[in-house]
Parts: sequence; C-alpha cells; structure tokens
Amino acid sequence: MSDIHEGVETRLGGAVAASSIRSYLRLNSNADGQFAKVGHGVYALR
Repeated sequence: MSDIHEGVETRLGGAVAASSIRSYLRLNSNADGQFAKVGHGVYALR
C-alpha cells in the first residue's frame, strides 16, 4: 500500500490522503476493476 501511496503522490505532485487511496482501491478491486486484492492491504494490477 505504501508503494502505491508514494506513486500517487509523485504522479499528482502533492499530498494525497491515505484514506482516499484505500477507498479508491476498495471500490476498484472488483471483478471489473483494474486492481486485484491479493491479500490484506496488498493489491496488484490486473
């Protein structure tokens, strides 16, 4: 999760709340989403 958080902040050029990233991942790690949840706090690109 911290790698994703750092990458998002770098890409956007500013601070992003960790809760926003967790929420996005939770909402987009379903069968149609671009992320797969592979463990507690661990996500992978599909």
